[in-house]
Amino acid sequence: PMQTHADAAPRTARREAFEAAETAEAAAVDAERENAPTAGLARQAANTANLEALRVKTYAMGCLAVALEAEDVASALVRDGVMGEIMTPLRSFLVDNEPAEGVSVVEAAAKQGTDGGESGGTVTQDARTAAHYDALLNTDDAEDVGTAGAALADFSVKRGAGDAWLLPGRLLAARLRALAATGEYIECFGQALQGGAVDVGMALVTGKYWNPESNANANKGWPPETARRRVLTGNPGNGHQNPNDSEKCVCAPQLPESLAAVCALLAHAKFAVTFVDRGGVAALLRVPRGPLSVDESYRCLFAVSQTPSAMERLLAPGRDTADTGPNVAKRCVNFVLAALDGGHEAARRHAALFLALSFPFPAVVDAFDAAGGLRPLLNLLRHAAQLSS
Repeated sequence: PMQTHADAAPRTARREAFEAAETAEAAAVDAERENAPTAGLARQAANTANLEALRVKTYAMGCLAVALEAEDVASALVRDGVMGEIMTPLRSFLVDNEPAEGVSVVEAAAKQGTDGGESGGTVTQDARTAAHYDALLNTDDAEDVGTAGAALADFSVKRGAGDAWLLPGRLLAARLRALAATGEYIECFGQALQGGAVDVGMALVTGKYWNPESNANANKGWPPETARRRVLTGNPGNGHQNPNDSEKCVCAPQLPESLAAVCALLAHAKFAVTFVDRGGVAALLRVPRGPLSVDESYRCLFAVSQTPSAMERLLAPGRDTADTGPNVAKRCVNFVLAALDGGHEAARRHAALFLALSFPFPAVVDAFDAAGGLRPLLNLLRHAAQLSS
């Protein structure tokens, strides 16, 4: 039953919502073509129906992404071709630079709010909801959290469901989470490759959304702020923006979901080798460090080390460039030693596992000795022995 509802229920909800939206859109087009007196009201109804259909689609994809984390559900759905539904929109947005899903719908609602005054200002008010939401996310003090939460709840009650401004980003996050849940399945890996998994993975690890030229400029990519908090706009330096003034309209990919998706795909040797050849490891080492990236960064590096052919290409002596050879070996070792000295348990575990699988390669051993890596490793073992006793 779980498998049936995980797939059928979201698709049924989406189909019914989009059928209603198509009916409203057709009525609006007819009214506008005939220049009917009710054309304005028909267009407003169509925009509202499209926005509600987008909301249903977003929540349905979120439910599906959560359900795919259950192995029995994922095993059934990957055989039914769910990977194509996940990958196609991701490639369109992240690789082909097409508008993200839902942006046109939200922009239409924003224009309606501009032309229709207060009665149509749904998206404008959503921007204020997002400002309350941002204040709640980025508050550490318990008293301030309570105040920010109360303000968000009070404003949400006054203006109703205020998530239109956030829907495109939430839909993108749900697709990335679904990719992270299914990316390691061999049954759908071929479909993922056909859907552009390598290009999508490179776009995610290099932060292409934030800088279209990030592949060519090693100093750009993911902004440092994205490792510390969830940045909901295309301009992390200026906080939230009204979608009337932002073409990206809250579609920014977030580091946890992005790195988790890449890590799942790295379970496949073909992807890992291609990832190395295209400079993926060097891009991974450039990802800013912070609470939102520390765990998944080391998981990705450990995933690369699980494919010996990828490590051989990464550390080949004759390929001493910024992305391969002894240079990148030194950077990898420094990266994992920082985790061994840190306080994040999962990061320490994946860093130690990376070293365990990488020591057969002389370049890693040389870099480890040069960095004095034995001391933090012994400290970690000593601490583990003390805990066990």
